Amino acid sequence: MKTEPPHWNQRQGLAGEALAKEFLRKQGYKILAERYRNPFGEIDLVALREDTVLFVEVKARSGPDFGDPLEAVTPDKVRRLQRAACGFLLDFPDYQQGHYWELAAVAVRNYDGATEIEMVRILP
Repeated sequence: MKTEPPHWNQRQGLAGEALAKEFLRKQGYKILAERYRNPFGEIDLVALREDTVLFVEVKARSGPDFGDPLEAVTPDKVRRLQRAACGFLLDFPDYQQGHYWELAAVAVRNYDGATEIEMVRILP
């Protein structure tokens, strides 16, 4: 079976996720899951630091003409992320007790060869 190569925007998204993963690791997080899917939705990254489980939506942009990445994190997207996070906690109950959980967006801006990464907490 032949697999089609990913489209440019998919490659951009995967590259953004790789940069976000490295950023989180440098912040002391352990990556628990990547592109986690359940019937409730999808989570780009799930990370753990101490007693906090972080559910992350990654948005990457290659130039300012495409808008700021954080503008793509709409209230509807936050609701879907929240539902998917609840599904993760149902699938992995060890992370339900004794842990806090947060939702965050990681913006990866790669403009003119310079990369900037910003994490914004959405819900505590």
